[in-house]
Amino acid sequence: MRIIKDGLHYPAEAFRSFHPNVAFVGDVPPVAALEAHGWKILRDDPIPETPGKIAERGPVEWRAGVPYWTWVERDPTPEEVAQKREQLQRKARNAYSEAMRPISAAYPPEEREGWAEQVAAAQEVVTGGQNDLIDALRHPTGETALEMAQRIIAKRAEYLVSYGQVTAARRGVEAQIEAANTLADLEAIDVRAAFGLG
Repeated sequence: MRIIKDGLHYPAEAFRSFHPNVAFVGDVPPVAALEAHGWKILRDDPIPETPGKIAERGPVEWRAGVPYWTWVERDPTPEEVAQKREQLQRKARNAYSEAMRPISAAYPPEEREGWAEQVAAAQEVVTGGQNDLIDALRHPTGETALEMAQRIIAKRAEYLVSYGQVTAARRGVEAQIEAANTLADLEAIDVRAAFGLG
């Protein structure tokens, strides 16, 4: 809360420094104490939210004896548009990492690092061959070589589908950010929705 007197306004807590002999409880004086010493509570105008505009504090306006702290809207500078673009790019990178986290957790890095060799070995078995790696992997589970090979290929395919969907979303939102020419265009981009995040 702010208070105003003689055209100057301050945080309400400043009342005590102007009137050290006025006793009251807490940091904010009661309205009666303010008015007795010629102060008014400065009301806040709602912040305007016109797309593509920057809202800044304007002058104090008096309406029916009540002071209001206004807002003034202006066009953004090129630097402010660039800052908004950078902010969205960072947000897109963070959202991509967040969306990938559960996918990566289901397929540990150690497993993914060996997929190229496993898939090559699995394809060899699926086409009728024999592979020592597949034989070694299948023994603890009791699966046949063909069952193990098919499971490896299916698991890799599942990961690629999920990875591909999230990566496509990232590329799509990055393209939107790059194509946006104005602050209003950038403000209209919902980065988290592009990744299906709440």
